[in-house]
Parts: sequence; C-alpha cells; structure tokens
Amino acid sequence: MPTINTRLSEPQKDIQESETYIIQKVEEIVTEKSKYEAYKVSLKSTNANDENEYATMLWKSETIPSNSKLGSFIDAFNVFLKDDNAGYDTDNWLNHKIKVKTWRQKDRQIEVIS
Repeated sequence: MPTINTRLSEPQKDIQESETYIIQKVEEIVTEKSKYEAYKVSLKSTNANDENEYATMLWKSETIPSNSKLGSFIDAFNVFLKDDNAGYDTDNWLNHKIKVKTWRQKDRQIEVIS
C-alpha cells in the first residue's frame, strides 16, 4: 500500500459575507503542484467569540477586475487610503479592519473600516 507524502495544516476558513476581520498577515506563495502564484491573506474575526483562523487566496494575474478577490482588496485600500497606488502594497493592508460586503464568484467587494 502506498504511503501518502503530505502534511496536515491547521484548519482555516474562508472569509464570509457581512463579517468583519482584521488582516494579520499577507504572504506571497506559489502552489506546489501547479505553480500558481497568489497572496495568502490571514485574518482574524472581530467577533471575540470566534477563535477560527481565516485565510483567503488572492490569485495573481497580469490584469484583474476590481470585483475579483485580489481586485477587491486593491480597490478597497486605494479608496480607504485615498491613493490610487496604495492598495498595491500589501504592507498597507496589515492590521486594518475590513468588512466583507459581497463574496460571491465574480462579485467580490470589501470595505476597509479602519
């Protein structure tokens, strides 16, 4: 019988509509199998009773719409920081509180609250 060569990580949930989170970390990653490039955003719920770990993958692409996962983050930070380039620097995202307005395929929108 074959042995499975992998490791389990801590469980993480994707972010949910109408919830608020604080961005804790943004990591640039490349998937092992397909070599896709992405930004992994790790978040914590603002709900004191919610101890889950949250993360979402923002897939890199040469051109992205503002309603994509990555586009929604860039657009929201450009608006919040009143700078059309600020959202492209993920260092500007850390420790900010966001509200997920919509989080459906081809309809992603977040708002930076503070």
